[in-house]
Amino acid sequence: MLEAFGLGLLGASSLLFAGLLACWFDVPTRLVGILAGFGAGALIAAISFDLIGEAEDALSLWQFSFVDADRRCRLPRRRQNG
Repeated sequence: MLEAFGLGLLGASSLLFAGLLACWFDVPTRLVGILAGFGAGALIAAISFDLIGEAEDALSLWQFSFVDADRRCRLPRRRQNG
């Protein structure tokens, strides 16, 4: 438990350190936007990788029927004369 606390403290300290640097130096807004976008993308990717295993385990007939219905809706329809 102490190891988890130490790793959490280390991870949180980077936020404090970055905040102090931003107060002392003038950081361009473009750089802030790039770093925020990278962080958001990394967070979404981490969540997706975490959830993909659960989604594969929970795949059932309901999901298969939904995918099949979606595929059928995309098929070209035949025109009827008349």
